[in-house]
Amino acid sequence: MIIIFCPNCGNQINDNEKFCSKCGNQIKRDSQDNNEQMKQSEKTTSDNVSQNVDTEKNYTKYKYIGIFIAVILLLGLVSFGAYSYLLIKIQNKLSKM
Repeated sequence: MIIIFCPNCGNQINDNEKFCSKCGNQIKRDSQDNNEQMKQSEKTTSDNVSQNVDTEKNYTKYKYIGIFIAVILLLGLVSFGAYSYLLIKIQNKLSKM
């Protein structure tokens, strides 16, 4: 039994299956088409790997952007809290005079 890849989605399938179980693509049987399917499946698989790497890079990029925004917001909240505390403290001193 030979395992081949679907030229449409890159899913592993047995050589005796007529259709891909993942996407439903019809699998051709003659040897020339099988060679073509193997080349196409290798290309599809490499494209999928490339897309996964790009997705991971984008995820990392957005992760750092999110962390940066969270730090800025936290600093803003701390600053606002300190300002409010000092303002109330000054108002209390002035009211005691």
